[in-house]
Amino acid sequence: MGILKLASVVPVLVAGQAFGASLVEFKAGLQCASGSYAQYVSDWKGGTPSLFPAGNQSDGQTFGANDVLVWDVTLTASGVQQNGAGAGQPIKGVANFVFDIELHAGTAGGPLVAAANFQSNVNDGTGSDPTASAAFAASCNLFNLGPGRVIDGLGGAPKGGPKMVVNTLPTNDGTGRLLGMGAGYQEWRRTGGVGNITSAGVGMTTIPNGGGDGFGIVPLAEGQFGGSLLPGTYTLVVKPADGTNVLRGDIDLSQNQNSFAVAADSTAGDSISFTVVAGSNCGTPTPSIVSASSLRTHGAAGQFGIDLPLAGTAAVEPRAAGSTPAVRFTFDQAPGALDCGDFTITNGSCLAVNVNGNDATVGLTGLVKNTCLTVAVTGIAVNGDNDVSADLIEGDVGSNRIVNILDLTAVKNALLAPVGAGNFRNDVNVNGTINILDLTAVKNNLLANAKCPQ
Repeated sequence: MGILKLASVVPVLVAGQAFGASLVEFKAGLQCASGSYAQYVSDWKGGTPSLFPAGNQSDGQTFGANDVLVWDVTLTASGVQQNGAGAGQPIKGVANFVFDIELHAGTAGGPLVAAANFQSNVNDGTGSDPTASAAFAASCNLFNLGPGRVIDGLGGAPKGGPKMVVNTLPTNDGTGRLLGMGAGYQEWRRTGGVGNITSAGVGMTTIPNGGGDGFGIVPLAEGQFGGSLLPGTYTLVVKPADGTNVLRGDIDLSQNQNSFAVAADSTAGDSISFTVVAGSNCGTPTPSIVSASSLRTHGAAGQFGIDLPLAGTAAVEPRAAGSTPAVRFTFDQAPGALDCGDFTITNGSCLAVNVNGNDATVGLTGLVKNTCLTVAVTGIAVNGDNDVSADLIEGDVGSNRIVNILDLTAVKNALLAPVGAGNFRNDVNVNGTINILDLTAVKNNLLANAKCPQ
């Protein structure tokens, strides 16, 4: 990696003065390389820089295998220095930060993923840009001098930002790691005009003396990866490295200082787990399943459904498979074209899929009674729960997960009644009438039970 010296300064957010040991926390975010991020790249290359749009910091996001993803990192700092110079004093911010990024298959302890292909659409190796592996975000607007990346000086196009003195350029080692990103001050200097004043803290909500956004509330660094990941689960890990130092609380920031930084008592990294599915998922909203039901057509009486919970205890489906068993998913938006390849089914198989507006109805075949049926949406990205289950206990019209005398009595009491919304479960053989055949079906499955895993 290289060290780039610029006429620069940087400020990190002191998040409320806690009484614990000094702590610098790194937090990661993810987003697609489209939408507001694409506009950010266009603005930079057009010479009109804008502030970097922060990504989602939550676990469980879903992206497509063809999508290029954007990572970003923010910093916060808090606490009282316990060791070294300035011990016993609340810290004033972060003077220097260094960190690594890693992509792992599965959990944070899984193997590194070389296909991460860390790169940058902003630092693309052209012109005077010093690094082709990762960019530092346009996140600082120090003293309203214009947004700029922490590797940029003041001047040139696009306009530079926070004027940091030392920058550590990242190295993409090709194994799924981006190593050694960092920046910081060498010393505290107040000489010169406002543009040469080093401002305390990286990430204060409002920079002193009339500034704009600071570090900590917007990303410090960003870069891209992906575009060639296989479907599966991944974890992006941010690891603090040596050189993460805090601004001491015992110095007078109104005067020049020969030394002002000390190693933080502790640092904390971060990780984000996410899922990759086939195709592309960026640029369009990800649908959510809002409800699901198990369907049967009861002859001339028509179709009736049993609600299938999206979480918790599975529903009981007491009816035989009949000629038209199906599970219908209702999404919060149209899910697009779907076929059997987009669903995974246990104890049965997909016959056909019919999409009508926000509904996708999965026709089923080969259902096995007294088993757990699970139908999962796996071919497209879905927010939240993507599967439903039902205990296929033929004759359990009381839904207590065992066929017994109470079920026989319920069917007997409904004999010859018209099939409707209040009694369709008693039409066990789904032929549109409640008769001796339904009693026989219950009797032939007495004491049977099944229970889907919870």
